[in-house]
Amino acid sequence: MTISDIFTYTRSLTKTTSSQFSDATLLSWIKIWLHKVQREIAMIRADYFATKDYTFGVLDQEDYPLPADCLEVKKVEICYNADKPESEQVWYKANEIDIGQRGESWDTIQKTATTNSPVYDLINHRLYIAPIRSSSIGDSASVKIRLWYIERPADPTTVSDTPLISSLDDSLNDYQYLLADGLAYDILTALGSPRADSFMSRYLMDVEKMKKELKQQDIGQIKATVPFDDGSEY
Repeated sequence: MTISDIFTYTRSLTKTTSSQFSDATLLSWIKIWLHKVQREIAMIRADYFATKDYTFGVLDQEDYPLPADCLEVKKVEICYNADKPESEQVWYKANEIDIGQRGESWDTIQKTATTNSPVYDLINHRLYIAPIRSSSIGDSASVKIRLWYIERPADPTTVSDTPLISSLDDSLNDYQYLLADGLAYDILTALGSPRADSFMSRYLMDVEKMKKELKQQDIGQIKATVPFDDGSEY
């Protein structure tokens, strides 16, 4: 199924035409829903996606934008003696925290976090790390960050492309209609139609169905045992 096929299906669901919502408009909207579905899939089956590593250069600030193709961060490591030869560099795994749930300010976290137990948080596609401004680091420290992340597949650029959830695994072809549900919601919302909410409800329900089915696929095949001649084992 191509992007064009999904647009045709969506227009049939919403009883709209290309003169009302052009291919260019829908192409920009479908990317949003594609990212949503990709993230839901990554939470259940990260093995469908490629994993990349990325190392920031020497740092002098506490927050940095994540790579543009980052779908989900898997691990963050920090080195506080990056000016040393590679054989002497020491890397510490950072622990993820939720700043909003902590009972202390980010400034306090910066001052109290230690170099052998650094922390990080992800806010608006930016990586916040501590300690960076701690007195225990010192002004002369040379700091680098290395992260491993799930790589987001490239976005479609034309209507003849196929949505890249399907190229990850053939079984994901069954879930491409989720993109049509999302587009139908956007179209009907733009038109002020009361039908919009029904498509959002259907999208949310079917996302949960997809996640349940993907979890079941991950269990693996059930293996049977050949019975003995006397029928005592199956």
